[in-house]
Amino acid sequence: MSTKTPLSIFPAGDTEGFSALSTFGTSIMENMGRYGTEVVEFMSLRLQEDFKTQHELMQCRDMSKLAEIQSRYLKTAMDQYSAETGKLMKMGTEIFGDAFKNAKS
Repeated sequence: MSTKTPLSIFPAGDTEGFSALSTFGTSIMENMGRYGTEVVEFMSLRLQEDFKTQHELMQCRDMSKLAEIQSRYLKTAMDQYSAETGKLMKMGTEIFGDAFKNAKS
């Protein structure tokens, strides 16, 4: 029967390594929380836009106005998704950058 534990692979007394790992994980979790909040807020914004457009479409009685509403909706959606994608990519890069920086200090 083996007396090894999952933690036995780490040298005894390597508190510096565990401390860095702990800081690394904490930093990632904090940043992931901010990332998740950003995604939820964006989804809420997009749902509001969807409902607003749906309401406009249901009230519309003119085909040229209908095309205008659809065009505006698509442009707004593309602009918002493009901006959000850039923002999330930047946040994703910062998540690990901050974690490595915090783990080293």
